[in-house]
Amino acid sequence: MTMDINKIKLNKQTQSRVTIDKDVVADYAEAMAEGTIFPPVEVFYDGMDYYLVDGYHRYFASKKFGVNDIEVKIHNGSLRDAVLYAVGVNNNHGLRRTAEDRRKAVMTLLDDLEWAEWSDRVIAKHSNMSSMTVGRIRKSLNLEQAEKKYINRQGNEKIIKIDKIGRKAEEPAHNPQEEHIQELAHTNVELAAELTALKDRLSVKSLDATPEEKEQYQSTVEELRAQVKSLEAENAALKSSRDQLLAKNSDMLKQIDYWKKRAEKAA
Repeated sequence: MTMDINKIKLNKQTQSRVTIDKDVVADYAEAMAEGTIFPPVEVFYDGMDYYLVDGYHRYFASKKFGVNDIEVKIHNGSLRDAVLYAVGVNNNHGLRRTAEDRRKAVMTLLDDLEWAEWSDRVIAKHSNMSSMTVGRIRKSLNLEQAEKKYINRQGNEKIIKIDKIGRKAEEPAHNPQEEHIQELAHTNVELAAELTALKDRLSVKSLDATPEEKEQYQSTVEELRAQVKSLEAENAALKSSRDQLLAKNSDMLKQIDYWKKRAEKAA
């Protein structure tokens, strides 16, 4: 689907590269002017913001070319989900990652209090690198750090102090049962989405239409499904905001009642 390019939010945590190559941006913009069609950029939608996770050079080239609407592929998830996804992009497409880019991807995980506890193999899987490379970078780190970064589930970056031998002074409570339930919930959502997509494809195949028409119908159905998911996420965000406002309002009413009684006693 397409969206207003100005609605896309840039975040240093979701930019997988160390720097943006201005020459590549210029080349992409020139190719766009000549009619070249580029793959859609990818964003994560958390109910409020669209975070760019893949396609920074395409994004800046589109800006340079004067594009208002840009093709996007939308994923639903938090800023933390977006950061985890971003460390593994640009491995098999676009401008090849430099050694600095690959190190940044690994360091994004190793600098995080939770992700740093993962094995080299798991980190390598998420960053699309070899476990040997991850191990080499991990060994090169100075263990006597004074602090570590941690991105909580709300997407906020936290700085947590650790002692000189690397022990955590404080860390989020670890609840394996809760994590297992969340994992099952994510799996359930993914399976439901796959089932819906299969039903849509079967419905399109059963239509009395030409292959070209069926392809067009399939594209339309997928676009509508993406719009529905986006609207559902926006609706959930609005409900969450409403609930927070109601809770704050209730708390303020209690405080007003408390101070009113204090004033009456003072009088």
